[in-house]
Amino acid sequence: MIGSHAHEDHMGGLSGALQKADVGAVFIPRTGSNAKFYQSFESKLSAKGISPINPKSGTSFGFGSCNVQLFCPESESPDNLNNTSIMVKVVCGNNSFLFTGDAERYEEHDILSQGYDLSATVLKAGHHGSDSSSSYPFLRSAMPEYVVISCGKNNEYGHPHDNALSRFRDVGARTYRTDLQGDIIFKSDGNTITISTQKSIDSITNNSETQEAGNTIQYIGNAKSKKFHRSSCKSLPIEKNRVYFNSRDEAIEQQYEPCKNCKP
Repeated sequence: MIGSHAHEDHMGGLSGALQKADVGAVFIPRTGSNAKFYQSFESKLSAKGISPINPKSGTSFGFGSCNVQLFCPESESPDNLNNTSIMVKVVCGNNSFLFTGDAERYEEHDILSQGYDLSATVLKAGHHGSDSSSSYPFLRSAMPEYVVISCGKNNEYGHPHDNALSRFRDVGARTYRTDLQGDIIFKSDGNTITISTQKSIDSITNNSETQEAGNTIQYIGNAKSKKFHRSSCKSLPIEKNRVYFNSRDEAIEQQYEPCKNCKP
């Protein structure tokens, strides 16, 4: 059993699972919670005589014919439990699956700095498709063919966010979403992956591509001022100072600021 981090939407059901199943090992972050669901979870562990394991990054073990590897941040802060998430990579032959919990940019950069192989055929998007996760550097390391976003229909947080969807599109990943397609099942025999969804397998799941004058918007940066503009802006720099970006978020990642006139 792996509890990614101490938020109820990720670990709230584990107490019930412990009542129904025999568990050989439980992996959780060092940082817990005083919330009622977490105290119940700890009580169930104690009743079963299970001492949870706080894994070190790189911990690995076999699971059937697969190999499982855990990635953890170097440091954990109770101020942001999202960034205490245990990431899990499952390798099945030539296919691999990367689960990221609610890890945000801070933890993604932490894990990247550790130098592990994060490449994945399938990526479970961090933090339900939030803009705070799935940064360009992390996605370039993972380079997934498929991205799965777990989020509720019409959820109050607005997940998934358009900027994250744009980044998934930019790396060429096919996106699947539980809010639109219900249960999503990937099966691997080590070579081939088959995908089934509860409903609407052909739904449009990533409509982040915006059009301007019949063409995809391209953002243009000024290498000197470090501002970026819409392609229609009257304040575009001369050609030799132009830097081209495929998305607004890519410009922000490169530390460019939006033009105050065209407001890209």
